[in-house]
Amino acid sequence: MMHTQVSWLLGRSLRSVRRDDEADQWIFDFGEGHILQVYSPWRVTKDGSIRAGHCDHRQQFGLPSPIDVEARVSELVNDLVVVDALIVTGCADCSIDFGGGTRLEVFNNSSGYESWMLNGPGGRLIVAQGGGNVAWGKL
Repeated sequence: MMHTQVSWLLGRSLRSVRRDDEADQWIFDFGEGHILQVYSPWRVTKDGSIRAGHCDHRQQFGLPSPIDVEARVSELVNDLVVVDALIVTGCADCSIDFGGGTRLEVFNNSSGYESWMLNGPGGRLIVAQGGGNVAWGKL
């Protein structure tokens, strides 16, 4: 499996994550115009186990209160910086490694729909297209 590194995301920290119900997307803000918009499944793993996922938000799972995935992800990556950011060729999955065994994994799950977009300063743009293609460009 071939990977392409997104070097302009290295050294960044996740400033916030939020669910936009109206647009049916998750927004991961890495600051200064580095925004990851996700329309597909994603998860945060730590030490090889899933600690948060897109479908966990507001689920109770028998707990005293529903899970706030926004807060959970913030706690998991608090004070960590991106040490690697890779896009898998052929399927357009995205893996953002925060070091310390913590990773955000985004899955392209459609043969037709765009799954995620990563925006960067200066109009940088990466789009995970349906079918696993990746479009790289500038706005």
